Order: sequence, then structure tokens, then C-alpha cells
Amino acid sequence: MDNTTTEENRERDRAKTAKDLGTRRKEQKKEVEELFHRLQLEAKCNYKLRASDVLQITAHSLQSHGSCTEEELVYMFLQKLLMMNYKARSITVTETTKHHNEKQQKAKQSSAASVDVFSELFGSPSLSDESKSNTDPVHPMDVQMAVFHCADGFLKQLMVTKLSQCRYALPLLVPDPFTQQIEFPLWTFREINQSWKMKNNNYETISQTQPVWKAETPMVFFFRNCPGSSRTRVLMDGVVEIAWFCPSGTHDDKFTDRVAFCNLHGDAGEHEKQLDILTEMASINVVILPQLDRNDKRMTKIQNLYKDPKPLICLLPENDLALTEQRNRKYKIGLKDRGQANISEDLREAIRNCLSESASTFRLEDVSKHSDIRVDEKDDDDCRRGKEAAQQMIGLLEKEELTKAKDSFLPCQGELWHQWSDVSDLHHEYDKLWAEVSKLSKSSNKSAELLPKQTELVELSKKLQDATFGLEHIMREIGQIYESCSSVKKNKKDVKFDFSFLPSLAAQMMISGFPLELMDGDAAHVPVIWISAVLDQLIQKLGDQRVFVLSVLGLQSSGKSTMLNAMFGLQFAVSAGRCTRGAFMQLIRVSDEMKTQLHFDYILVVDTEGLRAPELAGSSTRDHDNELATFVVGLGNMTLINIFGENPSEMQDILQIVVQAFMRMKKVRLSPSCVFVHQNVADVTAGEKNMEGRRRLQETLDKMTKLAAEDEVCDAERFSDVIRFDVQKDVKYFAQLWEGSPPMAPSNTSYCENVQNLKETILSHVSKSNGMMLTDINTHIKNLWEALLKERFVFSFKNALEIAAYRRLETEYSKWTWSLRKTMLETENKLQNQIENGAIDVVEETDLQKELEKLKSTEVKRSMSELFEKDPNASILIQWKTSFEIKISDLQENIIRETQRKLNEVLQQRVLKQRIDSQKTQNENALLQKAKNLALTLKDKAKDDKILQNEFDNFWGTWLNEIIRNTPPVQDIDISRDLRDLLRDISESSSVPEHRTESTQCDVLELSSYSDYVQGATSAAIIGEIICNKLKEPIQQSVYKKTAQDLADEMKTNCESLNGNRSNLEKHILKTLAEEEDFKAYITYIHNPKKHFKSFIRDEVSRYINDNFNISVLLKMKDDLRQKENQIIEAVQRASEKVDENSGDADLWFMIFMLNLSDVLIFSEKDLKGVSCDDVDVKLLAEIQQRESKVFSGNTSRISRGRFHDSHSLSVTCVSMETTLSSAVARDG
Repeated sequence: MDNTTTEENRERDRAKTAKDLGTRRKEQKKEVEELFHRLQLEAKCNYKLRASDVLQITAHSLQSHGSCTEEELVYMFLQKLLMMNYKARSITVTETTKHHNEKQQKAKQSSAASVDVFSELFGSPSLSDESKSNTDPVHPMDVQMAVFHCADGFLKQLMVTKLSQCRYALPLLVPDPFTQQIEFPLWTFREINQSWKMKNNNYETISQTQPVWKAETPMVFFFRNCPGSSRTRVLMDGVVEIAWFCPSGTHDDKFTDRVAFCNLHGDAGEHEKQLDILTEMASINVVILPQLDRNDKRMTKIQNLYKDPKPLICLLPENDLALTEQRNRKYKIGLKDRGQANISEDLREAIRNCLSESASTFRLEDVSKHSDIRVDEKDDDDCRRGKEAAQQMIGLLEKEELTKAKDSFLPCQGELWHQWSDVSDLHHEYDKLWAEVSKLSKSSNKSAELLPKQTELVELSKKLQDATFGLEHIMREIGQIYESCSSVKKNKKDVKFDFSFLPSLAAQMMISGFPLELMDGDAAHVPVIWISAVLDQLIQKLGDQRVFVLSVLGLQSSGKSTMLNAMFGLQFAVSAGRCTRGAFMQLIRVSDEMKTQLHFDYILVVDTEGLRAPELAGSSTRDHDNELATFVVGLGNMTLINIFGENPSEMQDILQIVVQAFMRMKKVRLSPSCVFVHQNVADVTAGEKNMEGRRRLQETLDKMTKLAAEDEVCDAERFSDVIRFDVQKDVKYFAQLWEGSPPMAPSNTSYCENVQNLKETILSHVSKSNGMMLTDINTHIKNLWEALLKERFVFSFKNALEIAAYRRLETEYSKWTWSLRKTMLETENKLQNQIENGAIDVVEETDLQKELEKLKSTEVKRSMSELFEKDPNASILIQWKTSFEIKISDLQENIIRETQRKLNEVLQQRVLKQRIDSQKTQNENALLQKAKNLALTLKDKAKDDKILQNEFDNFWGTWLNEIIRNTPPVQDIDISRDLRDLLRDISESSSVPEHRTESTQCDVLELSSYSDYVQGATSAAIIGEIICNKLKEPIQQSVYKKTAQDLADEMKTNCESLNGNRSNLEKHILKTLAEEEDFKAYITYIHNPKKHFKSFIRDEVSRYINDNFNISVLLKMKDDLRQKENQIIEAVQRASEKVDENSGDADLWFMIFMLNLSDVLIFSEKDLKGVSCDDVDVKLLAEIQQRESKVFSGNTSRISRGRFHDSHSLSVTCVSMETTLSSAVARDG
């Protein structure tokens, strides 16, 4: 009977418990529905809230205050959470205007006299009170969990990642509010990495970074084994949260290693599944235990935990005992009447003691092994398919050998790839090797061991770089496959798959909120074909939308990606060091309500890698940084210039290069703007205190812009003329990111407020900007990248001042090179005269070198030394000193070798001419002898003219063939020049005597006619006239040479197009092409720029001669004629003095006279062949010679503009000018 009664009682208790549970479930469901209604999330329970919904620009995103209405609570919470503001759970809810008015009306209607104060304060709650309780503020945790339940997988992961950054606890086991099915959201933890430092057994600090789902850590489980959770929280009952403590490696750490802490909300007795899972997996169990009766059913669970070998810590609210160890690893701590600091310290000590003895660890991923819970990666279809695809890809990689995996699967990305899962091992190996290298570098005997270790360290560093593998690498490979297939023009049939769908996939990813790589981070290259195809697909899917492009630029580790993530809730990669490589772009949608206000449909955010990266040191870092900066600033409608600290000097230099590059890239229409953001500025009054610094920044940028504008011939006067910038409004100061020291410090709320203010500034600019359509962006990226590829000159400089200094160095270098070339031309002319006159037979390179050093080389070196040491910009110029000294040295060697080659050719021609003259004499003698023999043979046939004619023709033909066969070919024949000379001689009007003296065919007759007359004659007058006639042509050629050189000097000073460096010449060439609009000239310039280059110089020289012939050229010729007259007179006087001293005759006079002119004119003994000077009066001859020389110098009728223009001397000078200008600066080409 008793057993039956007992069983019935138990059955009634179970039925009552089930009924109570059912009732409570109904009440909970009603409360949940009411909560979702109040938060306006009813519809989102079935149609999930997506990440793209909360990342869009809305009116809520412009609200920076900490209060909102209940209807706005969800979006305000999300906005603050995405900004990493840990006060996201501290939002004040304000009443609506309607509700506030109703309350005031009721207050007015009630009379204070009729109020029963005792009843209202101490009486039982009435129905009105119950209704009022329903209007209690929504608990912040309910807001968080309501959004979590209504979110899709991507938004859940984003929320958990941001909660982790705010140092909040994360939801680990979450009961469904309607079905009570427990869910383990494993996938939401996949994005979270944690870093910490700890000390090993040797007390060395070790750094570690691991994903939270992978790391094995001890876990401390907290739960309350009693009723009494807050009744205002609807969705937290049964939720298990997890948080980690990460040590920083200092003596202040509460624990020496990473520890996970789990907390079960609500009464543990009502959530047995959660309790069983976590007590099983925990390293230490901590229970908050009220005073229980011995027969309380909850004591059974306590007894089981107490008997379990795992450590147990009981927190007793009704006990005031300090930390007490009851038995092995079983502790109790009283909470009554004790301060929180004391309780916390006792609890930490107990946990440390337990952890020192416990070896068990907790792995987050192992929670999914329990069969009675729902795991998103197993039970969610989309998540499961995504994981299966990822595992399939990883499986493919694991099948390959380590050294062949990257070549097999990412062939478009180059070098060998190492297994991605070994990154942490590589880091440890790298740290160990680095320590060895540091130790060796400090030792005294280190050279033998240090070099191999350093080499090994470099190789290991490369392994670390190759070990990185992410989604961006896969997308990059897809893009490169598409570009390769698209570039195949002829063999598209060989492509075995349809690749046209690939851009559509990338476009859909962008629409879904994923960033796309814009610039390859390893090769610093923009895949224009791929990007263009993706943007085309975006246009097809979205339409040609209005887009505002926002880019960011800054030094490495200055917080660029972190700022963008906080501002827009994005997930660009953030870490210490070089985490972003290249540039990534991500679309952010503008809500419909904001489109009319902002006039845009989307904002395209471009994140970039940091400048001045130490990892890139020594590999053209400056060129890479300047190119990247120019591309990023040119692409964006606005660029955020991110600066760590208050000193903008590094970015100031880069911006100057960007400005000058913009001026050079005139084809691309650019209208960017910028905002300076100073990160990590603690002083709230930094804006006021840095007014002077901002003013100086503005002045420096304006000064450099003007300097660059002068160099590039632009009309910009200020920095803002090129890049819109207001120094008063567009400079922002940010507080430091963290409140305290990482890794446990939360984000600074002041930083979040600064981000919000900046966001409002940006959106204010957006509303005033014209922006671009998607099609415009597509074209703009193409044009900008093409312009960057063509523009290489300015990127190798630090700033605009450096460019201006280099330009000046260019100009000076051009002067030095011309000075050396001009000197060598003069030396060449002098030695050529000596060769023609037979004064020298060999030209040595050392002689030319000595001559150049004596005349000009030393002077050039002195001028170079003064420039590099005394110039106002000497500190900038000094970096190029060595290279320009080498250039000058190489130039001297080249022009010396070239001059020696030319003079050796003249020597060879002289030897050949002598050989021909000798052969001519032999041929004449042989011909005379053969003619005599033929005459004797034909003496009997003299009457028959026909026979005589035939015999002579046969004889002449045979003889002529023999001569031609033995005669070497004539070189250096310029038919066109000879034809011009002949036509000019015919067309020019001149007197009969001039014709007689200019005729070269009469010279031989003249000599032969006068030979018999002069032979034996004593008339000095006749000989003097012959000498003067012989000197006229050499004097004329010498004058042309000297005038051409003097004219080149003058043109390099006065002719605007020829008075600078090569870039100045190119500028005038392009200007002339534009002015003349000659299509053929354009074709020549494009296809044969060298030919056009030379033609332009010759045209400029011709134009200058024609414009300045009478006022400059003719005067120079007259001066040169007078100089030659003086030289001839001086030679006559020296010859006469020598004859008087030695009592010599006319032959000695001739020899001394020609010797003195050998450097000046081509005049030698052969010119007086056949002239006999017997019995010639030397004094009379000298007088006649001086008189005739003065007559010749006063007569300039032989000098004509056409003859000078076509002279060989001017041609040689033009060639020299071409060489000087083209080789002035190799880097400018």
C-alpha cells in the first residue's frame, strides 16, 4: 500500500512538473514573441537577417549618440558592435513621443491628495503595475541574442568576431527560444584568432597565435545550481558563454597560460544537457551553491561532482569563509560580507592551484562530438556544403608533395608552396633561428657561423611567406586563369571549359559583401582584364549604379584596415606587420532612404597594404610605394591618409610624388580629395595644439606642388588645386585603439566616437561629390593603370624637392657633357688638320685623355664637386654623386674612344689617298711607256685611222679594267650632299672671278698652267697670290666649324627647346606636334621616335639660323674670319723671324709657315706642288701674304647662309647635340 502510494505521488509530481514545464514553456514562448515584436524582428525569424543588410549605409549609421527608441535598438546595437564599441550593450532606450505624452496626461489626471502612498509602495502589485512591468526596458543581452537568432550564418560569424574584439563572452551553446534545441555555432568561431605570450621552463617569453577552435586550453566552467536568474532576461536562460584569458607574458598576468572560462546562465538544474556536456569537458568546475537541505534533490548532482576527480570550487553566497581546501582539489569560498576584490583573488588562487595539478585541456571543436546538440556545420545545409567544398579542396592539397602543391594547384602564382598548416611550426623555427643569429652577431668570433645562419634565416623567411594561403589566392588564381584564357586570340578552341562564368561568381561575392583583390599583393599588378570583366558583371546584376570610391593610404601598421572595419563593420585582414597585401575593394550598399540624401547607390571601399614595409626593404620599396599611393589616391573620390601619431612627414613626401605623377598623367582626368587621420593621439586638444603644424603642412604641400607644376608646366599653385584638401576641416585626430594593454584590453570608446565622426565627415563629402558610375570606374581603372605603367620617372624619388634637385642636376650634367664634347670636337678638328697636313701619323688614346684633362676635364670635376658640396640642396644631391661621377667618367672614355676612331679613319683615308696617289703616278708612267710601245707597234699602220682607233680602244679597255680591278672602292660618298652643293653653286648669283676661283675642276689646270711660268721665276707676288688662293677653302671650312660650335653654345643658352635636359626637349617636341597637327609627324614620332628626335633638332637649328643669321651667325663668322686672319699673320711673322734668325730662304719660310698653321688649317706642301721658290724675296712675300689675308678677311661674299647650313661641320655639331641631349640622363628616358 505504501509502495503504491509512493509511486502515485511520484507520478503526480512528474505530471505536475511536466505541466509546470509546459506552462512555463508557453509563457516563455509568449515572452519571446513579445520581445521579437518589440524589436521588430518577427519577420526575420523566417527570413534571416543578412550581413549585407546591416553593413549598408543607413540613417542609423549617422547617429552617434548613445540613446535611441526601442524600434531602433537592434540597428543601434549592431552599429556600435560593428564599430567594436564595447558599450554596445549600454544603449539607453528613450520613450516615443506618443508614449511620453500619454504618461504626462495620466499624471495630470491623478490627484496627489487621493493617492494611497502605503498601498502603492508596499501593497501587492495591481494589474496596472503588471502592465507597466511589460514596458520595462529590453535587456541588452536579449537584444544581442534576438539578433543572433534572427541572423544568417555570415552575420552570426560577423557578430561573434566583433564580440570577441570587444572582449565580450561568446555564445557557445544556444537553446532555440521556440524548440529548446541546443545549437553549437562552431562556424561562427572560425574567424577568431588569439595571440598571447607565455614563459617556458627557461623563463623565455614565447609568442603564440592560434584559431580559438583549434587551440587546446584548460577550461573553467561556472554554473549556478539554484533558481533566481533575472526575470527581465528572456533569451539568456540556458545559454552558455565562453571567454578566454590570454596572458601578455608579464609579471602582472593573472594566469601564466591561456585559460577558457564558460558560464551557464540560469539554473543548472533545468539545463542538464548543457551541464553534462561542460562538466565532462571542463578542467575545473565552479558552482555557485546556495544553502541546501540534505535531502534536496540537487545535492545528488553536487555529490557526483564532489566525488569526480576533477577539481571543484564551490562559491557559497551565505558563507563568509575565505578560500578553504576541503580535500584534494576541492575548494569552497564564502561570498557573504566579502569584497569583490578578495573573492576574485581567492578564486584566481584556487584556479591556479587546480590548473597546476590538472593536465586536462578543452578543445572547442570537440563540443561538436556530442550527439544531442545541433552543430551549424553539420545541420545547416549551406554551412555543410561550404565546409565539404573546403575540405575537398584541402584534401587535394594534402595529397600533393609539399614542394609541388603550389605548382600543381596555383600554377599562375609562381614559386613553390609549402603546406599551409605548418605555419605555426615555421614561426617557432623562425624564432629559434633568429635567436641563434642574434646570439652569434653579439659574439666576438662570429663570422664563420653567422653567415650560414643568416642564409638559413632568409630561406626560412621565404618559407613563411610561401606558407600563406587564403581565399584571395584562390580568387587571384581564378582571375589569372580568366585573363590567360581571354588573352588567347587564335586558339580559343583549345580551351576545354567555359571560363566566361568566372567574373559572374566574383561579382556575386562582391554583392554578398566579400572583398575582391584589386591589385595583386605579390606582383603589385592590377589584372585589368579580370577586374573589368567583374565590374561588367556587377553592372549586369545591379545596373549602372552611382558609386563613391573611398580609399585608404598609410604606412604599415598605422591602423588602416582596423579603421575601415570599425567604420563600416567590414572584415579586412588586421594584424601586426604586413597583413594586407596589394589592394582590395568591397561594395557597401546605401539604403533606399539615404540614396536621395547622398545621391549614391554604393560606396566602394578600397583597402591597401601599408607603405614603407620593412619586409620589402631593398627591393624597390620607394618605387612600389609611390606607384601604389598614386593608384590608390587617383582611384578614390576621397582618400583617407592614415598617419600613426602626429608627424605627417613620411606621407607628406609620398603625397608630393602623387601630385607630380597626377600632373604627368594628364590623360586620366583625376579629381581626388583627401582627409588626414592621425591615429593614436592621446591629447584631446591635439587639434588646437597642432594648428602651427597643420599650417606648415599646408605650406610645404603648396610649395612642393608649385615646384612640381613648374617642372611639369601646369598651372597649379596649391596642393588643393590637384587634390582637394581643407587643412582646417580635413585633419582628424583619433584616440588609441585599445583601453589598456592587449591582449585583454577592450577597444577604446573614444576611438569608436572618432570613427563615427569621421564617418559623418565622409558621408558629408559624399553628398556633395559627383562620384562615378560603375562604367566610369571600369574605364577609370584601365586608364589609371595604363598611365601608371607608362609613368616611371617620378616614382623613384622621395618627394617633389628631390625631383626638382634631380632636374637641376640633369641640366648641369647636360652642360658638363656638352662642355666635354665641345672640347673634344675642337681637339678633333685640330688633330684632323694635323693629319691632313701630314704633321702626325698616329693618334694615341692617352694623348687624347691628357688633352681633355688639360682643357676641360679638371674644370668639370671642380664644377661637380662644388655642386655636390655647396649647393643649397647638397644633402639631397649627394645620393647621386657617385653615379654621376661614374657617368662622367664613362662619357669621357666614350668620347675619347669615339674621337680616336674618327681620327684613325682619317689616318686610314690619308694612307689610302697616299697609296692611290702613288699608284696614280705608277699608272701614269706605265701608261706612258705602254703608249710608246703601242705607237712603235702601230708605226707602220699610221695611215689607217680605223685600225689605229680599234687598236687604241682595245688597249685602253684592257688597261682601264686592270686599273679598276686594282683600285679599292671609294668610301664616304654622299651623293645627295654633292647634288645639293652642285645645284646651289649653279643657282647662286656670283661674279665671274668667284666662279673662276670656286671651280674645283680648274685647280689642276691652274697649277699646270702656272707651273712653267712660276718655274724659275722670282716674282713673290705670284707665289703670294697662289698661297692665298689655296688658303681660301681651308679658311672657309675652319670658319664653318668654329661658328657651328659657337652657335651650339649659344643655342643651348638661348634656344628654349635645346637649353635643358632631354625631358625639356621631349616637352617641346610634343608641344610642336600639337601645334602643327601634322598626322605624318605623329606617325613618325610613334613608330620611329629616334628619327623624329633628330629631325626636330635639325629643324630647330635651321630655324634658329634663319631667324638669327644676320644678327648672330654672320657676326660669329666675321669674328672667326678675323681670328683666322690673325693666326695667318702670326704664322707669317713667325716664319719671317725664323728665316731672319737662320738666314734661311723661301723654302724654310714655307716650312715654318705651314707648321704654324697645321693646327688651324688644312694646308700642306702638297698644296704647293709644282711651285718653285728659287730666288723669291722672303720679305716681299711676307708683306704680300699679310696684305692678301686682310683683303680676304674683309670679303665675306663667299660665306652664304645655304653653304653654312649644309656644311659638314654643322651636321657634326647637330649630331653631337643629339648625343648630349639623349644621353643627358639615362634614367629620364
